[in-house]
Amino acid sequence: MASCVAALAVPIAIRAQPPQVAPKFDVASIKRNAGGGPSNSVEIGLMRAIARASRGGRFHVPNASLHLLIQLAYDARDYQIVGEPSWAASDGYAVTAKAEGDVNFEQMRPMLQSLLADRFQFSFHRETRQLPVYELAAAKGGLRIAPAKAGSCVTRDPQGPTLPFGSKICGGERIGIGRIEGFGVTMPKLVELLSDRIGRTVIDRTSFRGAFDFQLDFAPEEAMGSDPGTAPSIFAALQEQLGMRLESAKGPVEVLVIDRVERPAEN
Repeated sequence: MASCVAALAVPIAIRAQPPQVAPKFDVASIKRNAGGGPSNSVEIGLMRAIARASRGGRFHVPNASLHLLIQLAYDARDYQIVGEPSWAASDGYAVTAKAEGDVNFEQMRPMLQSLLADRFQFSFHRETRQLPVYELAAAKGGLRIAPAKAGSCVTRDPQGPTLPFGSKICGGERIGIGRIEGFGVTMPKLVELLSDRIGRTVIDRTSFRGAFDFQLDFAPEEAMGSDPGTAPSIFAALQEQLGMRLESAKGPVEVLVIDRVERPAEN
């Protein structure tokens, strides 16, 4: 006699997952600077370096535009931010914030994102657009860089003491007027520095691997046209000093399109 087995539907209790709460600073102060934000590439580079050096749970930048704060929060380049009001680049803010625990700048990026949303009412969406880019390749005669020598830079311990001012930190850079230096950096770092300086995405086509030191001297934008004989353009300097060339091309670039942003209420 055939037996029938009845399949019983047993309800399974599924516990709803609570929505993830974005990490935030414990306290934060934003004060507008009467003199405006950083006005040239050197000042912007200095503010970026100060912000990225934040550690021990304390974020600080003495004079940053909203434009720069967005770059820091989302690791975006200058040209990747679209649709911002004019004051986003001209207004300057002193920002100081404290987070719980001994966290460094990279760990504070999500907190900075929350700060922008809370205090600037910042919201955006991402798009991928076909934009002009540069491809970085070896120039005729080959690359003029060599692997970094042992001891040429100092490795920074995230949990260790602060290194003396002016230390050549492995993987770090030093930016001045008409000069960029790198210490024990890799090609992605050089590409990042060039992208920031030139204002366009740079794609590495050199096939060079490993760390290297470099120094690039060129005519700053402020001096272009005033005395062209003093120093080469950054494009010429790359060929003459590092054996690299930049070639124009088109490529996909992810951009942050701003949907809403407001000036913050000061505290």
